[in-house]
Amino acid sequence: MAWKHVSSPPPRKFRVVALAHKLIATVFWDAEVTVLIDSLEHGSTITGIYYADLIRKARAALKEKRRGKLCHGVQFHQENAPAHTSSQALAAIRNVRFELLPHQDQQLNGIRALKKCWSKCISIEGDCICFLSQLKSDKI
Repeated sequence: MAWKHVSSPPPRKFRVVALAHKLIATVFWDAEVTVLIDSLEHGSTITGIYYADLIRKARAALKEKRRGKLCHGVQFHQENAPAHTSSQALAAIRNVRFELLPHQDQQLNGIRALKKCWSKCISIEGDCICFLSQLKSDKI
């Protein structure tokens, strides 16, 4: 609280402005390029059906952006969110023939799981794709 003279006008109150909405962005990328970025509007929820559709879109984007790499196989790593482990999402991953890497709760175990992917890429001189999915929440 600031000191003021008795005859000075009362302090002005600023009008509160609504904060920016949050946006859920799903990003699919590999070692060389961002394959697909999808954003979901404020108040929406990622469901198993929505995520399964994203996986199909990611495969189409991968086919377009990384021609010739898809035939070598895709190792897919994702978070352990309910939409990611739903029956619709797991069926979509099988249908697009992605190899789903197991989710690891601890970072060290996750690095060990990805070592298989790195070893494969090194053994065939980098002619493979390690595909990661990450969910983020950012303010716009």
